[in-house]
Amino acid sequence: MASLYITNVNITSNNACAPISTYPYENDFSDVAQMTCWTTEDENEDGNTFYLEDNALCYRYNADLGAEDDVYSPYFVLDGHQTLTFDYYCGLSSYPEELKVYLYDGSSFTIIMSSTEVTNTTPITQTIDLSEYTGTYKIDFYCTSETNMFKLYIDNFKIESSSGVEDHSKAEFALYPNPTTGLVNLSEVVSRVEVYDFSGRMVMADENVNSINLSSQANGVYIFRIITNDDNVITKKVVKK
Repeated sequence: MASLYITNVNITSNNACAPISTYPYENDFSDVAQMTCWTTEDENEDGNTFYLEDNALCYRYNADLGAEDDVYSPYFVLDGHQTLTFDYYCGLSSYPEELKVYLYDGSSFTIIMSSTEVTNTTPITQTIDLSEYTGTYKIDFYCTSETNMFKLYIDNFKIESSSGVEDHSKAEFALYPNPTTGLVNLSEVVSRVEVYDFSGRMVMADENVNSINLSSQANGVYIFRIITNDDNVITKKVVKK
């Protein structure tokens, strides 16, 4: 695991941090002191990695190599009642970035946000329901942008427990039936729905709908990325039997 470079200050990774179990946990990336238990990984060893810029986490492009870079949160104790939210955006819409998000338990990765092309230069808020997960996990933000793009930003990281105040869109939004044999109903008409298989491949997409039919898809686990009419992004897991 590499060190985390924050405004040209080398912050040594601290994997001895105790797992966090008190919620809400928030990080707006405005202060180096907040990064003590965050770590980075420069997978392609090009010397570029995440750092702090403009009060956000930022990955800066390499003109010669595509990105293969991770930034990991501290460990969190999940008990089936948590929700993750964060903002993401890019520096220039003409230079799209690519972002994936995983849970990491110290030995294996579980994808919770499939590969997403980031072309928005103003923040989009992503909401991910973690209620299906119990155990101790880090959140892994993985940038896979192509060569010579520009900048990817992550901001306003927050994990809440459902025992507190829930995000309005998550609390009221539902998919049913789940598990399903085909048709999945949404609790409201949404701007766009993208459906990904568990390898991260987008298999379906539709706009201005309140249902998706998985009948043509193989049985398995799918991730629904839902963009509501007020531009909130919600991620839900659906099982097709």
